[in-house]
Amino acid sequence: MIKSILLTPKIFFEKTVKNKHNLKIPIFITLVFGLTIFLQSSLPYLRFWNIFQNDEKIIILTMLVMFFVFGVCISFLLLFIITSIFWIGAKLLFKKIGNFKKTLEIVGYGFLPIIFGNIAYLIIWLACMYNISPEIIHVIQNHPQYLLAVSEALIPNEVYYVLILINIISCIWSSLLWAEGLKQLYCVKFLKSLSLTIMILLLLISLQLLTIIFG
Repeated sequence: MIKSILLTPKIFFEKTVKNKHNLKIPIFITLVFGLTIFLQSSLPYLRFWNIFQNDEKIIILTMLVMFFVFGVCISFLLLFIITSIFWIGAKLLFKKIGNFKKTLEIVGYGFLPIIFGNIAYLIIWLACMYNISPEIIHVIQNHPQYLLAVSEALIPNEVYYVLILINIISCIWSSLLWAEGLKQLYCVKFLKSLSLTIMILLLLISLQLLTIIFG
């Protein structure tokens, strides 16, 4: 299914819009999307978990729980916001009333490229953090408040730009999947459905860049 969604979206969405709506897989994909958001925010703390004192671990664990709730809430909030924008936008631009659940199903499937982009981000980040000198560990151990700043400093500029590029490409890929799904659902030309996804594309790129810069 994943291969079909990513590589042959036209065939996949042709079948999807004809079949009865099935929200289980899109909701699961959205949950995984939220998990990757959580991991992006939590990686520095998880990577250096062993160097913290017990009282610091309690505070960090509380933060991680908050990050998890935040990641899941953001992912489902985006799911419903994007679905609502597409559903209302279709009424205004296409003069057609679509199936809200079908639209939500399409949006859920469309998160897949962003998930893979986030996974690539996590792998590259872990590769950069694999070999840490004792001096850096000593700094973090004595000054845990500098954890995020030190983590960011350990990522070379070239890698930083690659991460940004990966996130932009994954967001564009997702918007193209949504455009194809909306095209099949509302029976309109691809350029029309693409015009509806551009605003969402800009929103997602902004959110992804904020995650890289401040996450």
